[in-house]
Amino acid sequence: MSDRTLEERATAIRTEADALSLANATALSLSEKRDVKYGKWVKMTISNSMEGVKQNYSDDEPQPFKSLEIKGEYEWDYSGDLELLNYEGIQLRFTRKDSGGFHAMLKAGYQVKMKIFTENFRYFEDNIKSEYEDRFSSDSFQQRGEGYDEYIRVWMMRENDYLSIDIDGDIKGIANFRLKLDGDFYNVSNPDNFDNEVEIDIDEVWYWNANYSTITYVAETEDVVVEDGDDVIKDDDVDDTTNDDDEVEGGNEDETQDDKPDDGDDTDDGGDGGDTKDDDENYSIFLVLGGITLILVGSFVFLRGGRSAE
Repeated sequence: MSDRTLEERATAIRTEADALSLANATALSLSEKRDVKYGKWVKMTISNSMEGVKQNYSDDEPQPFKSLEIKGEYEWDYSGDLELLNYEGIQLRFTRKDSGGFHAMLKAGYQVKMKIFTENFRYFEDNIKSEYEDRFSSDSFQQRGEGYDEYIRVWMMRENDYLSIDIDGDIKGIANFRLKLDGDFYNVSNPDNFDNEVEIDIDEVWYWNANYSTITYVAETEDVVVEDGDDVIKDDDVDDTTNDDDEVEGGNEDETQDDKPDDGDDTDDGGDGGDTKDDDENYSIFLVLGGITLILVGSFVFLRGGRSAE
């Protein structure tokens, strides 16, 4: 993946995980003849702003960071983006103000796409390793306007990826500039202070929903039904041919599981999966005798009359 952009790398992680989870759940459902849940990467619907994420972090609500610190002088703009301020006033003992500082580290099972702007011209071009510059989007390292001289787009995509910014080196425990993405450090050694304003925007947040949906095992056909949202997709091999209105449906109505997520992983079954019948009970025999249909299903006999017997 070394030649891929950050966007391509993050997308590949999601796509490969989605396909693997579905394939594993399908195989497990067929081998164990039961319903199995599978996972999928899903875009979060919470506010795509740093202010919204910060509020969720404070309230212990779902959000992407295992650690999040915003210190010193900062403010929120009208859209909820974070602005770290560069304080250059007279520093007196009892009125001292620190310039802004920021640190965020990614949780497992999340991805975050961000844009970082600075008024320090060519800061990112000078303080990001040159061998990694091609991994950024084509519009990175360019001017945005509105007072910002340069910006980059980044993807935090694996657990413990992180971003640290300390405008003037005022905040203890936060580095001047550290950027770890997909396990690699993108900043040069001993990067400069920004010594100017920085804005941090959140564009997208994705999370791994381990209980996204359920593979439903169909006992009569020994096949599976994949439930994806409101769509039900059956395998091409499922035999759904009927001869007339007297259709007899095999299987058990209780075997379709509730799609409500639980705390299991992508191979947990959905509830008890219903009772699975023995193979020797999964058959039907139709006999038509003088307008009376004799139906044998397993060890049970049913009479269905086309007309009254004389």
